[in-house]
Amino acid sequence: MRKIVAATSLWLVLGLLLAACAPAAAPPPQPAPTKEAPAATAPRPTPPPPATTTPVLPTDKPIYGGMLKTFGVNDLSNSDLHQAFSYLDHNPMAPIYSLLVRSDPKDINKIGPDLAERWDVSADGKAYTFYLRRGVKFHDGTPLTSADVKASFDRIVSPPKGVLSQRQAYFDAVEKVETPDANIARFILKRPQAAFPAIVAVPFNAVFPKAILDQKGDMKKDMMGTGPFRFKEYIRGVQFEVEKNPDYFLPGLPYLDGVMRYIIPDSAAAKGAFVTGRLDLMQPSLYYGEPELKEMKKLRPDMVIPQALGFSLFSFIPNNDKKPWTDIRVRRAVMLALDKDALLAKHFPGIGVRGGFMPPGFWAIPTEELLKLPGWGKQTPEDIAEAKRLLAEAGYPNGFSATFYERNIREYVDQAVSYQGLLGKIGIDLKLDVRENAAWLIIRRSPNFDTMGEASVNVETGDPDVVVTRYLSGTSGNYAQYKNPKLDQLYREQSQTLDVAERKKKVLEIQRMMIEDLPFMPWSWQVYYAIHSPKVKGFILPDGRYVGQNMEAVWLAR
Repeated sequence: MRKIVAATSLWLVLGLLLAACAPAAAPPPQPAPTKEAPAATAPRPTPPPPATTTPVLPTDKPIYGGMLKTFGVNDLSNSDLHQAFSYLDHNPMAPIYSLLVRSDPKDINKIGPDLAERWDVSADGKAYTFYLRRGVKFHDGTPLTSADVKASFDRIVSPPKGVLSQRQAYFDAVEKVETPDANIARFILKRPQAAFPAIVAVPFNAVFPKAILDQKGDMKKDMMGTGPFRFKEYIRGVQFEVEKNPDYFLPGLPYLDGVMRYIIPDSAAAKGAFVTGRLDLMQPSLYYGEPELKEMKKLRPDMVIPQALGFSLFSFIPNNDKKPWTDIRVRRAVMLALDKDALLAKHFPGIGVRGGFMPPGFWAIPTEELLKLPGWGKQTPEDIAEAKRLLAEAGYPNGFSATFYERNIREYVDQAVSYQGLLGKIGIDLKLDVRENAAWLIIRRSPNFDTMGEASVNVETGDPDVVVTRYLSGTSGNYAQYKNPKLDQLYREQSQTLDVAERKKKVLEIQRMMIEDLPFMPWSWQVYYAIHSPKVKGFILPDGRYVGQNMEAVWLAR
């Protein structure tokens, strides 16, 4: 039976459970685009491998059957993946949907087939033609055609009224999508885009049924895809369940009978459920530090703890359109007052990575260079004195009050309390306004907030065409309301620069603009963990937290 039911009790969750008994620099770039390319077709830090039609499977022989038990801290905020932005929405939905092309979980820079079995690119780099697999069906039996691809990407590229396309900025180069055949979708670009295959492969870009989009306008109530699992049941506050799709287009997959995701807001309860064997998998992006992981390891010594780089940049985020944050002196004062080492030690012990406005690695300004800048390195008494001087110069000799909005998740509220203490030292009285997840998301999208925290960047890949969209004027992911026309122009230039060395120069220039303007105050790129039972096989924790979440190759050892 497939249904969505309302409920709220965490105790019911636990009762059900009981009853159920840093990144290295990239290798040299590949050559410029050729007439035909089976994988990524523009210079990239990591060259893509030959396209394959099936994922890399575990070396030991998989076993069919079993229900994977995992958890989430919140109910779904938005089940329409084109409009969703959080892994809390993406990961439960990912098993239901397929992408046009997808990244390899072992190396997300490598792009391979999904619904498209192959593709080619024109000599000028401005036309990508994708050839769809034949015989693919949505879960209701409707055949997939290129019309579904066009309808899905049209609403991402040019969203209709009432649709908030979270990734519209990624596709700024797209002029139109054509369907010359029921099995062919062609993207016509206004200009070359070095990262276009990686952009198409972003895991939120699910292909939806055109019929449902035409009839209802969104996918908030119709969880209908072509993925390895079908939607079965959602009980709000309790669980989200998917079941095996027997007609999945990749032969022999999936292995599991289904995936059960329990809603457990309390992290201590979730840890207890895992330690006692009532959960198989906890992932991704847990905020447990090394001390907590060591404690869990003592109680569950057989647990497996893979880790990866998350493309999430934790920051203090002021509204650059609202006084006093319009004044660069105020923003610099806050940067000086925030003790980055103290924040890392308290909130991400052993799992945080200092860095700037690009994820550490190939595209980023070296961390050692950043740490020499005022406010970026180890905090000194002189930093606090300079912060107070800047506030006085800006007209706030006695400081000021500000409202800090946060969602009601313990780890995030703890970070807000740390901000309170650190900014209090320079006279800024930070008043916390803690809200439930859905209400907080409304605030985050509002241009009228004062300050907030968490990830100023939370993206699916570390490519500049994705990360820098969070800094562009007017984009939905630019939470700080930052505007810099010169940066906007430089972004467009780097996007169509096919020479990697030249593109990197422009990306470094963008980062230096950001350091000068300081629209928000970064303190940690996240290294995150998954925790799973040794009986969970075939699970790969990717960089960025989103890739490979459809669970098609995961299986349970007996």
